[in-house]
Amino acid sequence: MAPTVCKPTQAGKDKTKMRKPVVEKMRRDRINKCIEQLKVLLKAEIKASTPCSKLEKADVLEMAVVYLKNSTWQPALCPSADAHAQSYANGFSRCIEETTRFLKQIAKPVLTGHFGRTSELK
Repeated sequence: MAPTVCKPTQAGKDKTKMRKPVVEKMRRDRINKCIEQLKVLLKAEIKASTPCSKLEKADVLEMAVVYLKNSTWQPALCPSADAHAQSYANGFSRCIEETTRFLKQIAKPVLTGHFGRTSELK
């Protein structure tokens, strides 16, 4: 049976046209909400730089970028990739050891009953 090709209907296009302004408004509302949250977080910096004037959204974003660049957080303070890799390797090794121990405890009685000997499991 050959696949059928569905063409977009006029009703589908109308739905998209009707939904687009709603989706765009939701996106703008999210952006505005986040900018307001940034204003609250950067209250001290905003007062120090512009005590009286009304800030534009771009000003708030620029202040946030400057604040983050000047903040005390430095990548050197984060654990290095080597430390993460070593931690992962240690965890993986421990997991393998515990899995092996568990399987030996489970497999020994099963194989003993099945084959009648345990000499191969020691």
